[in-house]
Amino acid sequence: MTETQAGYAVYTPTLRERFWRKLGFRFHLGEDSEETVPWSGWMRTETRLCLGLADRLRILVGGELRMSTSVDMDTPSPSKTFTRFDWEILPPGDPRRRS
Repeated sequence: MTETQAGYAVYTPTLRERFWRKLGFRFHLGEDSEETVPWSGWMRTETRLCLGLADRLRILVGGELRMSTSVDMDTPSPSKTFTRFDWEILPPGDPRRRS
């Protein structure tokens, strides 16, 4: 990151990062709604999967990894939140597969 005159940092990807992006390893940020005020009532959940060799082989054979995130909040003014992340590798021939 380099500092600029306006007071914010500009990120320049490294050679290594550019190489992997060319091979298709990318990060996508969704677009914000024009009607929302930034960081007003938002909650962000980051989930990281570190799969072992056996799970990678199962995905290669099965071809589908299903992931879901569930959020439970007390309402009307949330002060407590609980986030649960579930994942499942579907076997070939499973009736829940999309294809």
